[in-house]
Amino acid sequence: MLRRLIAAHQIAFCAVIVFLISFASLAWNINQAGIAAAYNDPIAHIRAQDEAAIVSATIGVTKDSDWMTPKLKGRPFILKPPLLIWLSALSIRLLGLSLFSVRLPALILGAAGVAAVFAWAAHARSMAAGMLGGESSY
Repeated sequence: MLRRLIAAHQIAFCAVIVFLISFASLAWNINQAGIAAAYNDPIAHIRAQDEAAIVSATIGVTKDSDWMTPKLKGRPFILKPPLLIWLSALSIRLLGLSLFSVRLPALILGAAGVAAVFAWAAHARSMAAGMLGGESSY
């Protein structure tokens, strides 16, 4: 029993380390990282069409304080689930408007996903399997 408890604490500690490493590597040059094609939004210099639409809806949510119905160009934007818009709007409210604050929720969830795959594989098999699983989910 004690051995399993210690192993669980080791996996949890390593998962936190994996999260921090993933967060740091995903955040590296996040303001300069382009996503795909030419600028779709020449004012905010956002490249991806989905990101441009989500950021536009997010900025609308923060300005209008209408958290229930995100809007894109004045029309309800209900094609995407609103959780990312809500989290990005909260991030903008806390940190101010910047590419980092807009991308922070996706960055945190991405690093958490890598850490979750690591923890699952490490618990199911071994720490080496966890490291391979975390690396492959990157």
